[in-house]
Amino acid sequence: MKKFEYDDTVAGGDCAYRAYGKTLEELFANAGLAAMQCMVELDTVDVRQDREIELSADSKIDLLYEWLEEIVFLKDAEELFFKEFKIEFDDENKRLKAKARGEKINLEKHRINVDVKAVTMYRFKLEKTENGWEAFIVLDL
Repeated sequence: MKKFEYDDTVAGGDCAYRAYGKTLEELFANAGLAAMQCMVELDTVDVRQDREIELSADSKIDLLYEWLEEIVFLKDAEELFFKEFKIEFDDENKRLKAKARGEKINLEKHRINVDVKAVTMYRFKLEKTENGWEAFIVLDL
């Protein structure tokens, strides 16, 4: 199963993609990887530090939105790029505990793609499929 694929049928000022996972944990990790790959070439990012993240929301789809917003926030506020995610859920998949691994942004080292400003609700979806989970996400650039 592929982790994610970009969708170029959405407006040019956005980064749209589908993320996949056999489990909800895998889907959230892959959605995070796709968001990061929009921002930076992941092969230029090393694992030098860990960041623990805990979030909660009223539903799985709201939690996915909060998860992606947190990744964008940490890129802006703490200047971090991540290339690995380990996700765990509690409370009927409404609480997330994650370990994000990556490093501080280094403009001389990292090949930057675009600056993601925010996660949008445009066509945002999360659904269970016969193969696992699938999400459609649009990031505002």
